Amino acid sequence: SCARQDVIDFYREAVENVHRFDSYGWSAWAWDAKPQTLGITAFVLCHVTERCAAAELMIRAAGFDSIQFADTTRDGSEIDVHAMAALVSAGELSPHFISGSKVMSLEQRRKYVAQALDHRDFLRAALSTSDKHPWIAIFEDDIILTTRPSLASSRIQQALLQLPQHADTLHLEYCNDECSQALYNKQCDSVVSAHGPYCSAGILYSQQGLKKVL
Repeated sequence: SCARQDVIDFYREAVENVHRFDSYGWSAWAWDAKPQTLGITAFVLCHVTERCAAAELMIRAAGFDSIQFADTTRDGSEIDVHAMAALVSAGELSPHFISGSKVMSLEQRRKYVAQALDHRDFLRAALSTSDKHPWIAIFEDDIILTTRPSLASSRIQQALLQLPQHADTLHLEYCNDECSQALYNKQCDSVVSAHGPYCSAGILYSQQGLKKVL
């Protein structure tokens, strides 16, 4: 019941805010108080050039003041079957992804692998800056701010305070998760322990989480 209500609240808020943004553009948040600066470096994977500016404005509005874009990103065209086999041999790609992805075309698999390699490259780059703050963020270029900036910033702050010290990641989205399996705690109302977080549009990594993923 907690998961159901949480998802309902999330979608109601998201629809209202995206509709407001569609109607007023960046003036939609002109009335909102300036968000609290998070002091977290954000890295952005920008695959579609036309999205870069909007992604940066969305992320900056939520309180991320230091933002870095990838110099280049892979489109997947250079990742053929032989390249995938080489990645499997090097232990960087699961053989199950090739043998178990019957529902995906080769082009889709190429893009998935390209995205994963881009994400990994950013994690490596982020590791060199993680000593400045215990958390870093990685966003994709289709990120959408679904609430007003000051609220987004305060929620992220609260979530970071409520996370246990051993936490590896903080996911900022709902995506294909089994929400009914998530674990809720009334004393920690800003975070939920997800059952199987799936997508990577917006993730915060702790230092130990960064090293563990790599």
